[in-house]
Amino acid sequence: MKRIDSPTNVAQYEGAPEDAAKEIVLKIADALRLVFLLAVVVAFNGCGGAGTGTIVPPVQYSVLLTWDASPSNVSGYNVYRSTVSGSSYTKINSSLVLATDYTDSTVQSGTTYYYVTTAVDSSGIESVYSNEASAVVP
Repeated sequence: MKRIDSPTNVAQYEGAPEDAAKEIVLKIADALRLVFLLAVVVAFNGCGGAGTGTIVPPVQYSVLLTWDASPSNVSGYNVYRSTVSGSSYTKINSSLVLATDYTDSTVQSGTTYYYVTTAVDSSGIESVYSNEASAVVP
């Protein structure tokens, strides 16, 4: 067989059966698909995926809490959270919350959280817990 240069950039071979040219084109196409698939798998593995062909970016949930201002003169509020309704609350703010809203960005998917707040006066005395609010994180 002798290769003939073609202006269409498709290799043609003189004396080759017509099916042979089709087979060569298919083999080249298969090789390019394989290179593409390998590049995709490497990219997926490089992104921290398991190489399964599916990349799901992590979803970061947060819970926005809002409440009515205390009628008393207060310095701020503390926010408490639990995964048990009515007990085991843990303070989640590091300093007094000065506004009447707070975003909890440390929640985990698939968990139900229960929140209460307290008002804190200028002497550092906290009120009793507010009514409980719950949030279900999908």
